[in-house]
Formats: sequence, C-alpha cells, structure tokens
Amino acid sequence: MHRRCAFAFGLAALAQGGAFAQSEQSRSEDEPRLEQIVVVRAVVPGAATVIDEAELERFDHIDLGQVLAAHPGVYLREEDGYGLRPNIGIRGAAAERSQKITLLEDGAPIAPAPYSAPAAYYVPNVSRLQAVEVLKGPAAIAHGPHTVGGAINFVTRAVPSERLAELDASVGSNGFHKLAATFGAGKASAAGERGLLIEALRYGSDGFKNLDGGGDTGFARSDLSAKLRWAPAGTRRQRLTLRVGMAEEDSNETYLGLADADFRLDPRRRYAASQRDAFRSRHVGGLLSYGIDVGADGRIDAKAYWNDFERQWNKLDGFIAGRALQTVLARPERYRQANLLLSGAVDSIATATQTLDVTDSDRAYLSRGLQLTATATLGDGALSHFWTVGVRAHRDEVERDHQPRGYLMQSGRMAFDGIARRPKLRNRADSRAVAVHVSDEIAWRDFKLTIGVRFEDIDGRFENRRDGEPEKTSAQRVVSPGVGLHWQASERIGLLAGVHRGFSPAGPGSQADAERSLNVEYGLRYRATWFDAELLGFFSDYGNLLGRCRVSDAGCEAGDEFNAGRVEVSGAELAASARHELGGGARVSAQLAYTYTDSAFRSGFLSGFSQWGLVEEGDELPYLPAHHAHLRIGLTKGPWDLFAAVKARTPMREEPGSGPVRDGLHADRLTTLDLTATWRIGMATLAQVVVGNVTNEAAIVSHRPYGARPNRPRWMTLRLRHSF
Repeated sequence: MHRRCAFAFGLAALAQGGAFAQSEQSRSEDEPRLEQIVVVRAVVPGAATVIDEAELERFDHIDLGQVLAAHPGVYLREEDGYGLRPNIGIRGAAAERSQKITLLEDGAPIAPAPYSAPAAYYVPNVSRLQAVEVLKGPAAIAHGPHTVGGAINFVTRAVPSERLAELDASVGSNGFHKLAATFGAGKASAAGERGLLIEALRYGSDGFKNLDGGGDTGFARSDLSAKLRWAPAGTRRQRLTLRVGMAEEDSNETYLGLADADFRLDPRRRYAASQRDAFRSRHVGGLLSYGIDVGADGRIDAKAYWNDFERQWNKLDGFIAGRALQTVLARPERYRQANLLLSGAVDSIATATQTLDVTDSDRAYLSRGLQLTATATLGDGALSHFWTVGVRAHRDEVERDHQPRGYLMQSGRMAFDGIARRPKLRNRADSRAVAVHVSDEIAWRDFKLTIGVRFEDIDGRFENRRDGEPEKTSAQRVVSPGVGLHWQASERIGLLAGVHRGFSPAGPGSQADAERSLNVEYGLRYRATWFDAELLGFFSDYGNLLGRCRVSDAGCEAGDEFNAGRVEVSGAELAASARHELGGGARVSAQLAYTYTDSAFRSGFLSGFSQWGLVEEGDELPYLPAHHAHLRIGLTKGPWDLFAAVKARTPMREEPGSGPVRDGLHADRLTTLDLTATWRIGMATLAQVVVGNVTNEAAIVSHRPYGARPNRPRWMTLRLRHSF
C-alpha cells in the first residue's frame, strides 16, 4: 500500500487511548423531521459535523471560511478577506470556487449551476443561518452530484411557534456595519399550526485596502427572505413549508493582487489599475417542501427548488496584448514597464501592450428541480433495516458574455480608448440530470452496516454563440456505490470504516472525462462525560483528476476542462473537545481540530491548464497545506462568555512541486488569534465584542487570481442584539 495510506492507517492504530469527532449521527427519538433540513444522517455512516447556532454566533463571523476553518478535513483558499467568494475544498477536492463539493440549502442544491458551471459565486449569508452541516466521505453520496470530497448543507432559521421580534446591530473597523431584523409568529388552532418568519439583513464595509490615487474598496450585501409553514391538524403528521428570498451584492472587489516585493512593503495596497473593478450580483430563489408521515415508521418528503443568479464582474484582466498578469507580477524586475503601468506611475502609450484590458464578465445562471425522498424502518428487536430511497430531477444553465474594453493609464487615472472589441466569450451551457440514491442501514446488536448507491444520468449541451460553432452535446452515466460499518465496541469507544466511489461530472459538451475517485475512511470515536474525541484516516485515489479553467488562468478559455490522470490524497483528522466545571457556576471548555494531508500526482505530464503546467510524478497538489489546526478555549460564568481561538496553517503550494514548499510559488504560513467576550443582559439582550487577528499578522494567503493577496488585518466589532 502507498506510504501515505499506510501512514494514516498507522496513526489511527496508535490512537487506541483516545480520539474524536462529533458524535455519531443516528436517528433520535423525535426524528424524522418533516422539513428534512438536517441531512447529516448520512446514507452511509461516516464523518459528519454539525456547526450549531451557538457556534455560529460565538465570533459572529460573516466569513463562511472562518466558520469552517474550525473543523478538520476542510481546506480554504482566502481571496478578499471577507469571504465574499469562498474557495472551499474537502479532503483534497479542489477548493477553487468550491466547485468540487456539493452545496445545499435546507437539503436542496443551492449552487448557481452545479452541473453546467459549478464554480460557486453565491453562497447564503452566514448571518442568517441556524446551522451548517459538513459531510465527508461516504456520507456525501446521497447529496451529489459532486461526491469526491463531501457536501455542505446550510440550514436556515426555523419558523417559530410563537411571536419573535429581534434586532441585531454591529459596527466595527474599516467602516464595518451589520443590521439584521427578524420577525416571526406562530399560531395553533383546531385546523392546525401555521407560522411566518421574515428576515432582513444588510452588512458591509469600507474595505481594508488602500487604492492608489484613492477610491472605494468596500462592499455592501443585503438579504431579504420569508418563510411560511403550515401543519394541518389530523391523525397523520404533515407539514408544508415555503421559503422565498432575494440577495444582492455591490462590491468594489478585484482579481488584482500585488507583486511580492510591494506586498512586503504594504500588504493593504491596491494598484491604480484596479480602480474600475466592481462586482454586482443578484440572487432570487425559493424552496417548497412538503413532508408527511406514512404509517408508524415511514415518511415521504418532497422538495421543489428554484435559483436565479446573475452577476456582473467588471475587472482588470491584463493587457490587450503581451504577458499575462501572473507573469508580470511574478517577475516585476523583468516586466518593469508593465508593473509601473499597473501602479499608475507612468502613462500608457497607445499600443496594445500598454493598453489595459478591463473585461465585463456578465453571467446569468438558472437552476431548478424536484426531489423526492422516502424512508421506512423495518424490523425490530435485534435486527432492523432503515431504508432510504431518493430521486431528483434537475436542470441548470449558464449564459456567459465577456466583453473587453481598452483603457489607457493617464496621470494615474484610466481613460477608455474608444475602440470596440470582439467579445472574449459568448456561450451558453445547460444540463439535465436525473439522480437516484438507495440505501439500507442494517442495525444488529452493536453494529450498523449501511449499503448505499447513487446513480446519475446527465445530458449536457454547449453552444458557442461567439464563433457560431456547431452545438456540442455530452452524456454521462455513473454509478457510485458506498458501504460503511460502525461498531460500538464499548460504551465509550466506536470504530468505523467506509469506502465509496466519488464522482464529479465534466461540463456540458466537454471533451474531458469526468473526475472519479475511490475514497476510503476509517477511525475511532471516544465519548466520555468530560471528553470526546475522534481520529479518522482518509485515502482518496483519483483515477482521473479534473481541472477547470477560469478567467484568471492564462492560456485557456474560461470553462475549458483538463484531465490530470491518477492522483492520491491521504491524511488524518483529529477533533477533540473537553469540558470542566470549576465551581461557582464557572465552566472551562476547549476544542481542537487538526488535519494532516499528503498528496501526489502518480504520473508526469505537461498540461495546458496553468494551475498544473509541467508536472512530475510525485509532485504534490496545490492548495493542500500539510498541517492546519484550530484551537479554541472558553470560560463561561453566569451571563459571561470569554473565548480565544488560534488558527494555524503551514505554507501551502500554489503550483505542483516536490521539494521544500518555499522554493516554489506558495502561500505563507499563517497563525491568527481571535478573542470574543459576550454578556447576556437579562433574557432579551446580548452585548458582544470581537477582536479578530489580534496580533495583526499579515501573510500572502494566495497568488490567485492575479498576484499576492492579503488576509484581513486586525479588526474589531461591537454588537448589540435585543429581542422585543
């Protein structure tokens, strides 16, 4: 067996005295929940994490990446410092725009076009969520289409059963502001129960970067949603829930970073050539859910969902002719004139090599679908079966229209050159998919064996409207089986193992092959009164890694796909939590999450995909740090909570390589400290102060899209929440 897999097996074997993870996600007394918003009860038992409302509020994060960083097996590539466009990966699945993981909201797909264009430029705002669920390994096969790494489910706030009125306001560094208002009401009558929940949210900041010559680098987001619930009276439990919402973003964000030398002098600087960069988006969506109990031990849940997302990103994309921005910023001494133009230090000559290319990347996405899930429990006593059957019919599409404009740098300002240019992209892609999953959880004494399978039937079409090429079609059929076993060896110790076939579909009309992997996990759980632990090993053997070109990748067209052959990723995850009563009503708690990851390409090749380029056998994958950890310690006494969180990550590659990480393009080592204090004033009011990145650490968190990018500098927020 490969040394990486052997290492992870050995690590698990050495940990007989302890270990951890979150508790096993089995069905509780009050399940099934008719809204079926909790999907962490996986069809195949495995690693799953529930981030509850208390944890989401502890540091009042607006950045989904910061929330997920506290949990093992999740990888992040920061980009803007506020998490506006999170890059999330799970167990080696590429973090690039979260395109290799399945994103759900209340159990239904939420990514703008998960089949046709899976790069997720939209995720729900963290501030309106009640919980976040992370599924890894075999647990993900029920929720596809992307099952190579895992799935994330965003759980929105439940409709209250009684009156609720709440106002939540925050102010902070760099003009940060957040205002959330919530109103809800519920009423029971002889006809049944009904309820309403309305939520409004707006937050933003002036930004922490300083644009050469002055200008706005901030953002504003707004979110409005309503949820209705009706549960008619009768002998059979049933519930109908309708959620509709709209979200908008207006940000002066950019792809452009800095040359490393300029970053070391001032990491908060932004070059003048990004002065016209702006992102605008609008999301409108809805979810209709219906659940009904069937007999004493069965239920049926149906969901109809719809998401309409439009975004327009006007941003610097390089020069009309000449070297790519990545090359210019990586070698500023060689391309000195181009770097001076970016900073506005010199004026342009009206040539293509000195004309700045600002491209309006306009895209429209639409996804909709129906899904039906039926569950039933059969048998009793020592042997029982819990069956799950699910069907989803889904369709999504994307339209791209990327129009370049030329600008000349004049006295530090950009002036339109008046020349009409041909679009870079003008195309449309759509996908139709039918997915079926079936599983049987067999419980016998202290054992649970779950056998599951997922089938996907995907048809895609691609139309190049710029060049008038013939329409391209594609068809993908895949079967993804999985099996998991959990043995409760004693009251405190449980052992688990699982294996499943992972899959991530190729895009419509693509000439590349879909990504397939064999994924294995194994480990143990320990539970005691004051201490819980989980230690897991994982191994993923990718038979065919898939890479997808983005606008920021040189030498390819956005949406083009590439294969990299066989790749292996392995590692270990440790999560532990401890609690201790100090007396006098005081309690101290601690939580640790740690991930070790190793990876290797199993063959050498030369790729037209710039994120790979020239690869030699044994090279490690980019954006997978060898070690990352999160430690949180808290003290609670009466109405007071005090918490400190330390996050640490080793340097990580940004291109394939084998020697020391620092010898190639890489993101810096980063360690940050966050502090929070919360005071509950009576039953209705909460006051909170949060200080993030206390030591004001500055590091290059990425060189993508274009050049060195900083983490968010030290920040502080003051928060007051009151219930009326």
